[in-house]
Amino acid sequence: MTDELPIGDFARRSGLTASALRFYADSSVLLPARVDPVSGYRYYRADQIPAAVLLRRLREADVSLASATAALTATPAELRRLLLDHARRITTEAERKAAIAGEILASLGEGTPPVAGGGSTTHIELTGAVFAAAVDQVLTATGDDPAHPILSGVHLEVEDGSLTLAATDRYRLAVRTIPAEIPPNTHLTAVLDARDLATALSEIRRRPRVQLVIDSEEAVYVRMSDRADHPVRVLREAYPDHRSMIAGLDDPAIRLRLPRQRVLEILQQLGDPVRLTAAAGTVVIAAPDAEADTDATEVTGAEVSGTEMSGTGVTVWFALATLYPAIATAVGDTLLLDLRGPGLPATVRSADDGDLTTLVMPIAPTTAPAPPESGR
Repeated sequence: MTDELPIGDFARRSGLTASALRFYADSSVLLPARVDPVSGYRYYRADQIPAAVLLRRLREADVSLASATAALTATPAELRRLLLDHARRITTEAERKAAIAGEILASLGEGTPPVAGGGSTTHIELTGAVFAAAVDQVLTATGDDPAHPILSGVHLEVEDGSLTLAATDRYRLAVRTIPAEIPPNTHLTAVLDARDLATALSEIRRRPRVQLVIDSEEAVYVRMSDRADHPVRVLREAYPDHRSMIAGLDDPAIRLRLPRQRVLEILQQLGDPVRLTAAAGTVVIAAPDAEADTDATEVTGAEVSGTEMSGTGVTVWFALATLYPAIATAVGDTLLLDLRGPGLPATVRSADDGDLTTLVMPIAPTTAPAPPESGR
């Protein structure tokens, strides 16, 4: 159809990224007009652009995903009420934060320790529990390879009112974005030593608010009170281009919607590696030595969609140490697992919160017993 736009063109015209459009489609917020049944490519109509632009602007204003979804079908009067209510809430929250900042400023005395390095500094305000959870989630993907010491770090990027953390050990890639109070026109990146972050986690988690303090010489501190700075070493090597890795992913062959806790319960009972088979509306997770109908568990409540790679679906092997942490740290009760086939990265995300994305590399089937011919 002539008015159909591929996802890349639609992304440019709406101001949303292709990954954001995929997330909104997976969450049934903004569905493509058509999905090619063979290639899986997504196409949108030009008349969907106003809705996409509205969705983008609502999310930029920190309107929740549920409220933004409702706004797409709201009448003008309903939309006006929604925005007025939202404005009142964020105004009240801003006043509360300003009062806390005033109390902190009033408590500062002559003994306040100077920031190491001196010169100009950047202060980033964060909610302690939220920052701790984000660090905890990406730490599982850091590496410990003497040949590649940069993989023992966590990549930090700050821009546009948000802070993004990323970590990879070449088999996993975890990316988490959280809101932050950032000075205008601030854009910076750094690679932080994961061990220093891990050491500070328990203290960060107990603090209502923390600051990341970055001085002019790129020294980084986590400030948890007016007299407590936790230094975090900065790694100086170039970090892998994780953004290009995510942007270059093909659409999945099969998308699984799974109850997270049930999957964890199954994985806890299995050996290493594990076999995951998705086909004909069912998902089966099996131990490496599973016989047909033995030691193979069907995941109840699973939903399967997408273009199957063959008549029997797709079977992928994972190392338990790689797959389990990715699912354990996922956000929410329901997760999306995108399978692209053996040897291709799988994506683990929340079904209703797109701020944490983890890529998990399968292992070669030759490293594990082949699945039984009869299947399940």
